[in-house]
Amino acid sequence: MTVRGRGGFTLIELVTVVVIVGILAGIALPNFRSAIYRADAAKIVADMSAVRFALFEFREDQNALPRRGRWGQAPPELEPYIGGMSFQYKDVEYRLTVNQRRGHVEFIVRYPRRSPIGAALQQYRVAGNQSGSVSWTSRRTKFRLLRNNR
Repeated sequence: MTVRGRGGFTLIELVTVVVIVGILAGIALPNFRSAIYRADAAKIVADMSAVRFALFEFREDQNALPRRGRWGQAPPELEPYIGGMSFQYKDVEYRLTVNQRRGHVEFIVRYPRRSPIGAALQQYRVAGNQSGSVSWTSRRTKFRLLRNNR
């Protein structure tokens, strides 16, 4: 005679599985958040590249540099070149500063103190970064887009 046990799991087995899944989630969640913030930083760098490309196009068409923009707003004359791109993203704002005399143009990203996006952006390395073309503070990142009309 064979004894057939009930199908299913015991309470101990279920608790063990729940604890293991909880531990794995606790390990993975910070890495997942970090990946999201790095993706946000990459999006900001992509926006900066789009503005840089638009700036070169504008300069070639108009033989001049655009005016300075306000926080969170693109310079009006640059709008047709950037296709309605927003100068705001989550808790971050952009600004384009122009020094007509020196021919310097900077793309400045402003974020709140202790912003995880700002921290990820400060860790982000821009491909082809030349000395002095990117600088960071606790609340801002500056990308030098043009220097001496180059």
